[in-house]
Amino acid sequence: QAIITWASSMTRREDLLARSDFPLPGDMLAFLVVNQLAYRGASRPTELADAVHTGRSNLSKVVRRLEEAGLVGRVANPADGRETMIGMTSAGREVAARIVATSDNILLTQLPIGPNRIDLSLKSFSFAWCARLMTA
Repeated sequence: QAIITWASSMTRREDLLARSDFPLPGDMLAFLVVNQLAYRGASRPTELADAVHTGRSNLSKVVRRLEEAGLVGRVANPADGRETMIGMTSAGREVAARIVATSDNILLTQLPIGPNRIDLSLKSFSFAWCARLMTA
């Protein structure tokens, strides 16, 4: 519980945004959207808006900024071609991987045990942890 509380704090999120060299400095909402896409994969705009606690019109502005940065694109939903989904580009996936790696490194420095004694898959843990962080 303590790790989730620490991971969910705005200070922690801002620190991770800065340390991961996010291409849109200071844009927390864009950062949260990229994290959600890393966890969920391509998603409907409504799902993303709900996940990051914002409205659809505001999400559209964020997605536009992410598109201009080359991190996301809009694709037709394979299940319903009339519907649009938001997915990450290869550049977006690189940014997401950098966020996860930075998060892993920060977490290792915060644990009360040394990295040699950690017996878990940090990649799997990080994705689950980021999802929990983004919805907390």
